[in-house]
Amino acid sequence: MSTPAMMRVVEREARVFRRLWRGSVFSSLMTPVLFLAAMGVGLGDLIDQRSGGAGGVTYVQFIAPGLLAASAAMVAAAESMWPVLGGIKWMRTSHGMAATPIEPADVFGGLLAWTAVRDAMTAAAFVAIAALFGAVPSAWGVLAIPAAALCGCAFAAPLSAFSATQET
Repeated sequence: MSTPAMMRVVEREARVFRRLWRGSVFSSLMTPVLFLAAMGVGLGDLIDQRSGGAGGVTYVQFIAPGLLAASAAMVAAAESMWPVLGGIKWMRTSHGMAATPIEPADVFGGLLAWTAVRDAMTAAAFVAIAALFGAVPSAWGVLAIPAAALCGCAFAAPLSAFSATQET
């Protein structure tokens, strides 16, 4: 596996993303707003009134890390299921990459690296919005961004491998 070859795959994915970023940005911003508003603020106010702030942590602070992990898993699934199957079966972009000096392991590694980049972008938006909702009580909350990227890679690796073996 060669790092320059993997970076070529990441570059290709970034060029595709550059054309399609509008829909992604909208969902990356609206998902945390809706989740945190409904679960953290709406339901959280009811729970905080009943519990009296047990443990010094509000409900929105309690659920924000789980919502961030779920968001990272959803982004990873979106990046590693349909695009992988489509790239192999219908669009054949993976065949085109494999016909060059880029090896299949480089294609797989590049797709995982791109998924980490996408998860980091989405996690950064999530953490910023969560901070506005008061769900990030410390500056150490920025460390959730690389943790979310690694979580996304943990989901993307087996999902990409599975998607590559499917016919439909």
